[in-house]
Amino acid sequence: CEPFDIPPEWEKFMVFDWGYSRPWAAFWYAGDFDGVLYLYREYYGAKDYKDWISGKTKSADWNKGLRQTNTEICRDIINIETEKINYRVADPACWAPTKLRGSNKNFGPSFIEDARNEGLFFLKADNDRLRGKQQVHERFKTEEITDDSTGEIVDEYARFQGFTSCKRWWAEMQSLYEDPKNPEDVDTDQPDEGYDCTRYACMSRPIIPKRHTKERKGTFQSERKRLIRAKEFAKRHGLSLAAAYSRVR
Repeated sequence: CEPFDIPPEWEKFMVFDWGYSRPWAAFWYAGDFDGVLYLYREYYGAKDYKDWISGKTKSADWNKGLRQTNTEICRDIINIETEKINYRVADPACWAPTKLRGSNKNFGPSFIEDARNEGLFFLKADNDRLRGKQQVHERFKTEEITDDSTGEIVDEYARFQGFTSCKRWWAEMQSLYEDPKNPEDVDTDQPDEGYDCTRYACMSRPIIPKRHTKERKGTFQSERKRLIRAKEFAKRHGLSLAAAYSRVR
């Protein structure tokens, strides 16, 4: 969708995927009262990202990060994030201690500790890759609205919408491919920071399948609905009511 001003009453949250040699990424989402998720801002800590977005370069090395310290990353996020955020979600790897340069034994503070010192607080993302991929697929489906009396689809709307201004996310998601050794997941050697953040976002607001209760046949209510569907079917196809009644359930 085209960018618009997010209503202040919508819930906003941020999702973060850490990176040093490879890019880090931060995404901002909003949820409306119908359960639709909107991606309204992206930022990649990647080489050439700013030049690519501004049109100064047509190609960029998307697998190269900026090698920023945790504090530098946090301050970049603080400069970008000017609105009130309800919560933030981060890659579980952010809770791991950081190896100090030149040593395999000593450990420094984790990203989460450094972020806390800068006034940024995060919830740990659910990193179940299989269920996360399923939630992404579920979120990218359209929600169908059916007529209770006829059972026909009368309207539909997207469960997920991304602003057109999130250019790198669109480019990444359209070129994403599955792992040839594990088709249940994406290939993690490709640029996948946007996908990971989308997966974390979907897992933080999962879609719960609606329960469908099977109506008992032969009851007055079920026969009444069948008769209504038969009348609609007969009208659309030019059939007698008896013929239409035998063709609907």
